[in-house]
Amino acid sequence: MDARPTDDTSLRQKQKAGASPEAVTRNDAETATAQIDRFGLPVVVEEDQRGNHRNTTVTSARKKLRGEWVLTLENGQIWEQTDRMRISTPRQGDDVTISENSVGNFFLTINGRSIRVTRIR
Repeated sequence: MDARPTDDTSLRQKQKAGASPEAVTRNDAETATAQIDRFGLPVVVEEDQRGNHRNTTVTSARKKLRGEWVLTLENGQIWEQTDRMRISTPRQGDDVTISENSVGNFFLTINGRSIRVTRIR
């Protein structure tokens, strides 16, 4: 019996598809070994490949009663500020970048300041 680790998920998927355990190839075992060797290391991905940010411009902005901003963007999206950070008044035509962090929060950067936002439309 081969002592090399195998990717159990891959093996289960192949078995569900009707493949016998012998259908696990050497390449599958090497891939599983490489995954185990990289476990816990940060995944290095180029920013352009992530696709987790968008650049656009402000078409309108309004301030809510408690001071949070609601911004309408050029692409038709409407984003609402969810934190209490103070920013200068957003103006029509201001460039913004919306990015998502690793835990799924969205941040809108405008005039060099970042605020936490949620999309409402």
